[in-house]
Amino acid sequence: MTGTIPDFSGLSNLVSLELTHNQLTGEIPNFHNLPKLERLSFNDNQLTGIIPNFDNLKNLQGIILSNNQLLGDIPNFNNLKSLRNLQLVSNKLTGNIPILSMHQDLVIIYLQNNNLISAIPDFGNLSKLEVLELRNNTICKQKNINYSAWPIKSDWQEQLNEFPFCSENNNQSPISSFNASPEQGQPPLTVTLDASESYDPDGTITSYDWSVNNTLLSLSTDSNNFALENPSIEMVGDITITKKTSEITFTSEGEYTIILTVTDNDGATATTQKIITVTTETPPTPNQPPIADFTASPQQGQAPLKVTLDANDSYDPDGAIENYDWSVNNNPLATAGFEIEILETFENTITFTSEGEYIVALTVTDNDGATATAQKTITVTTETPPPSNPQ
Repeated sequence: MTGTIPDFSGLSNLVSLELTHNQLTGEIPNFHNLPKLERLSFNDNQLTGIIPNFDNLKNLQGIILSNNQLLGDIPNFNNLKSLRNLQLVSNKLTGNIPILSMHQDLVIIYLQNNNLISAIPDFGNLSKLEVLELRNNTICKQKNINYSAWPIKSDWQEQLNEFPFCSENNNQSPISSFNASPEQGQPPLTVTLDASESYDPDGTITSYDWSVNNTLLSLSTDSNNFALENPSIEMVGDITITKKTSEITFTSEGEYTIILTVTDNDGATATTQKIITVTTETPPTPNQPPIADFTASPQQGQAPLKVTLDANDSYDPDGAIENYDWSVNNNPLATAGFEIEILETFENTITFTSEGEYIVALTVTDNDGATATAQKTITVTTETPPPSNPQ
C-alpha cells in the first residue's frame, strides 16, 4: 500500500488498526473519530511529521510506530490511561524521554535508535513494566535514582552499564504541553490555548512559539480562516516573548494543526501539537445505552417449573434494540440444557426440572452496539412452598 493513511473516520467502532510493512507516507492523523480504538500499528512505513497525542482515544492500549521517519518530541499521552505498549523504535525523534509515570499499566517501552537527548526519568512506580529499551540515544543516568530496583525483565542492567551519569552541565530539554479548549465545534469557533503545563526540568522556558497549519502566530497574524483574539506576545523584562495563553477564532470549517514549540534558557526546544476540528455540521449526540428490563413468571415453584421470560419492558432511549441475549447461570440459553420455547424475539419460556437457584440474565444490545444487562433469580424446589402471609 502506498500514499497517505486512508480515511477511517466512518468506522467509529474500529478497535484495531494495523497497516504494517507498507510504503505509507505523510503525517499520522489523530483519529479523533475512532474513540474505541485499542491498538494502532504502523510499523515499517515512511511516515513523517510529529506524533499526535491521540487525546480522544481513551481506550488505546498499543501505539506501535517503529521504523518510520517521525520527528519531534514524544508526547506524554496524558489521556491514554490504558496504555500498555509503546514502540517507537528507529525514527528521528528528539527531545526528552517523556514522563510516563501516570501510565500504571505500561508493560513495554521501546524507544531505541532515535535522537533523544535526556536524563532517564524515574519509572520506578511502573510496577508492571517488563521491557524498557533505550539504546542508541544520547541519554544519561541521574545519580539520585535507583534504576537497578525497577522490575524490568529484559537486559536492563546491561543497558544501565552502557549509560553514563549525567554531568552537571548536561542540559535537559524542556517539556512542551498545552490545553486547547474546545477542540471541535462549529464556526466561528473561539479556541483558548494555554501552555501553562509546559516546563523546563533544569531551567526556565524563555519562549512559546505557536503555529497553525505551519503559519507562525504573532501579534499581527490574521488569515482567511482564523484570527487572533488577543496579542500573542508580551514583554518579560527587556525581552519580547510569545505568551503562554492566547485565543484564536476559526471562521472556516476544516482541520487545523496547532503546534507549540517551547525553548529553554539553554536553547533546547520541545514541540507538541493538537488538532482542532471545525465543522458546519451539528456534532452527533452521544449514544445513550439501552435499558434492560424483563419479567419472569413465576419466580419460584416446584419442579418441573415452567417460567415465562418477557423483555418487552426493555427499550433504547435514542434508537432500537437489535439483540436480546438470555443466559442461565452464565450459560447462553441455547446451550444451558433446559427445555425452551421461543415465543417472540423478546419472549421465551424455559422449564426447570431440578431444584436449585438459577440466575437468569438478559443482555440487550442497541443499534449502536451499546449493551445493558438485568438479572433475576429463579428458585426451584421439590417441596410445596409455604403459603403467603395474610395481609
